[in-house]
Amino acid sequence: MSTKKTVGIVVAVIGVILIAIGGFSLNDIAVAEQQAQALGGLFGGAGNDLLGGLGLDAALEAQKNKAYGFIVFGIAAIVGGVYMLKTATEENTKAA
Repeated sequence: MSTKKTVGIVVAVIGVILIAIGGFSLNDIAVAEQQAQALGGLFGGAGNDLLGGLGLDAALEAQKNKAYGFIVFGIAAIVGGVYMLKTATEENTKAA
């Protein structure tokens, strides 16, 4: 197995891991949003104002952007890994 092929496999696996991290992060963010809504409903309008004043909405939005970044970089890593595998296979067939 050539070095380029090995690197392609490693890069693709890293991409899958990044997508998993992003997905789990989005799930955690959804749970946190549900808990914040429940807390806001418990105290009425004052609870929503309190959570907004603490910056919870901004923090959740920042975490969403971070999770989407993980997913995008994961997809890019998978595409790059597959491309490296494809070019490594083409080089092997040309050499033979």
